[in-house]
Amino acid sequence: MKGFSVKSENPIRLVESNILEFQELSNEISLLTNKVRDDYQNLKQFTEYVSHEMQTPLAIMQAKIENIINTNKIDEDQYLLFASLQKDIQRLKQLNKRLTLLTKIENNQFINIDEVDIADSIGKTIQNFRDLFYVEIDFIDKQPLFVSMDPYLVEVLCNNLISNAVKHAALKNKILVSCSQNSLVISNSGEKAIEHPEKLFNRFYRESKSNQSTGLGLAIVKKICDLYGFKITYKFQDGRHVFSIFFKTSKE
Repeated sequence: MKGFSVKSENPIRLVESNILEFQELSNEISLLTNKVRDDYQNLKQFTEYVSHEMQTPLAIMQAKIENIINTNKIDEDQYLLFASLQKDIQRLKQLNKRLTLLTKIENNQFINIDEVDIADSIGKTIQNFRDLFYVEIDFIDKQPLFVSMDPYLVEVLCNNLISNAVKHAALKNKILVSCSQNSLVISNSGEKAIEHPEKLFNRFYRESKSNQSTGLGLAIVKKICDLYGFKITYKFQDGRHVFSIFFKTSKE
């Protein structure tokens, strides 16, 4: 029983017994584990299928809207309408992508473990955001921080944390990033503390209804931290929203 895994296709091997009750228990366990494994595989396939099938029509819709804008004379009101539709489609694409990612994390489908330097990864993410959004991000401490985890999830973790800070930072105020021997701290300015910090990492929770985010970025960050046993905290200090992640390093 200890060797059972829903991700393995090998049937569970149970010891035969001459005692009727034990043999009946063995048979029921075999049926149950097979059912659990089949349900897991069906859910995995369904998630992947839905994700793939949704992306195609959304991309086609977006392409058709762009074609209309580029090949037809439209007035300002029509342009604003089409622009709004494009934003909604883009948000649906992001929502679909992030829900699929959450499902894969929960099903423990990321098994590629490598030694990754968090400081190096967050540095690359910072540079990407500087180029795209012209934001001022100050990387004040760049100590190497090596952890054992999936490299792709490291990128997701860094991207979601910086993206959250950029979205919610006050205009023209610096975002501060610090990487020490066992922690990563990211802070952005804010007018007041979050009203419900206990809900901050819940799916679809958004403090401001005006924000166009999917409400899944921090939920994904929390899932990644839970997967590897990292601790993430939030506090409002000196007019700044401060997110800290405390890692289990490869040396521990």
